[in-house]
Amino acid sequence: MTLRASVVAACCVLAVFAPTVLAWVRGGDFGTPTGPHALSERAAPAQAGPRVPTRDQAAWVGAGLTSHDVRWLQVLDEISARRERAWRRGDPSLLRDVYAPGSPELAADQAMLRAYRGRGLRVSGLRMRFFVVEVELQRPGSAVLLVVDSLGRSVAHGRAGGASGLPADLPTRHRVELREVGGQWRIARIALA
Repeated sequence: MTLRASVVAACCVLAVFAPTVLAWVRGGDFGTPTGPHALSERAAPAQAGPRVPTRDQAAWVGAGLTSHDVRWLQVLDEISARRERAWRRGDPSLLRDVYAPGSPELAADQAMLRAYRGRGLRVSGLRMRFFVVEVELQRPGSAVLLVVDSLGRSVAHGRAGGASGLPADLPTRHRVELREVGGQWRIARIALA
């Protein structure tokens, strides 16, 4: 199979799994949510235009986010960086630093990474962009965040050195449940919100 055919097949797999695996992995059930679209008006990218934060905290705060919002954006960005590293290295075991033990998304993301690796593909740039974050619930060691995110530009690399961009992602609302494990925030569940 050529690199182009492999990438097309991989993109088809990604498109099939994208609603349940996201890049974040998408899926899960939080019981009775407070509402399917519980984000504030500022969360609607179409209304105000998406705010694409940089790693610069001052830029986030300058974009109208509170320092509390910035803290959670940084946490999400760190988690996304760990996930990107696992995918870039093609190492499903590194995803244990992304997801909490028992997270259904852990097994799904590991399976998808193994499938890409099995086709001789390695993916780089698999980073999420976060436009808005709102804390729905926070307790010591756990939090539930309502976010608008999208997958940044990612590239599939073949063994022969060829590369092909993966499909772009549109901003999507998610409810992300985080759990602190060994002093590190990890994803326990993700669901469309």
